[in-house]
Amino acid sequence: MAIQVCYFKKQKTEESIKNILGKIYKTNQNNIKKLEDYDDKAIINFQFTKFGNDSDFNYQLEIFVSNDLIISLGIFNNLILAIHLNKILEEEILINDESDDPYQWLLIKNNKLYLVEEYEDLQQGINLLYEKSIELNILKAINLLQNKDYYINNKAFDPYYIKNAKKWLTITL
Repeated sequence: MAIQVCYFKKQKTEESIKNILGKIYKTNQNNIKKLEDYDDKAIINFQFTKFGNDSDFNYQLEIFVSNDLIISLGIFNNLILAIHLNKILEEEILINDESDDPYQWLLIKNNKLYLVEEYEDLQQGINLLYEKSIELNILKAINLLQNKDYYINNKAFDPYYIKNAKKWLTITL
């Protein structure tokens, strides 16, 4: 079972999340359940959480999906998922950059990918320094993250980690 996580600016209903995930993972909405209503027969379980009030990104979507489904559809990492979400929702999607820098994120906006920084504040949620964003090559970025071999070799329970946050700067446009 893999866990995929994305962050949003806007609230989503349970039905809209099921609809979106059904499109992305090519499954019937009956196969998608909220984590609190866990069903071991469900193909996908999810949790949508509000964790801030006055931040850029206040909502987190965690998706628990089988490795087999990830392999069959090629949705190997959060970036591929976020690209699908951005196309369907036409809104900004934020994901962790999997690096050693806790204030560095990847932002998908208007079908483009940006490396962005979070500024520290006392609020819950994530606030970004948009003026410091750097556009990245999406295809090269996908290749830096988890791929099919990661799941085939049963490493889904091992944390994926880019050891140096500056590695992202090697794939700028």
